[in-house]
Amino acid sequence: MDRKLFDYLPDALRPYRELRAIAAGQQALFESLWQALDRALDDQFAGTAGDYALTRWEHMLDISARATETLDERRSRVLARLCEQLPFTLHTLRLQLETLCGAGGFTIELFSGNNALRVRAPLALRNYQEDIRDLLERVVPSALWIDFDLERNSHRKLANFTHACLAQYTHEDLENEVIQFA
Repeated sequence: MDRKLFDYLPDALRPYRELRAIAAGQQALFESLWQALDRALDDQFAGTAGDYALTRWEHMLDISARATETLDERRSRVLARLCEQLPFTLHTLRLQLETLCGAGGFTIELFSGNNALRVRAPLALRNYQEDIRDLLERVVPSALWIDFDLERNSHRKLANFTHACLAQYTHEDLENEVIQFA
């Protein structure tokens, strides 16, 4: 730590060996206090919160954390819930989905003739599928029918690859898994 208790002593007291020893002995305690203070300040904001504070945010916002999530993923879920605000418009819904899932990648279509809202998210967002569905159920008016699903790999997406390259995958994998090619 760059803060030393010895540096806080007045110049007149620095030559005394006893005060230097006391400052050196108490240094570890004050370093842990400074770290706790920094952690407490970070925990005041969802964007910088640690594990303990995120657990409290999730409890207050009724979000259940998954064991496989990283702190950044948990943080983005909390921030997405905090960004919800009335009134809900299609533009606001896009912004909230971008907060939760990242920019782009998903499509939103409103069919006013049959009161339907179609939302498609890429397969890469499979871990956020429940969160997206929950968000849609909370913010979309009940008069609209919600058609939400993950985009599947289509022939158009896989057309650039040879049969030999695709032969290592099953039909189910090709349709429903995120395929990474070298």
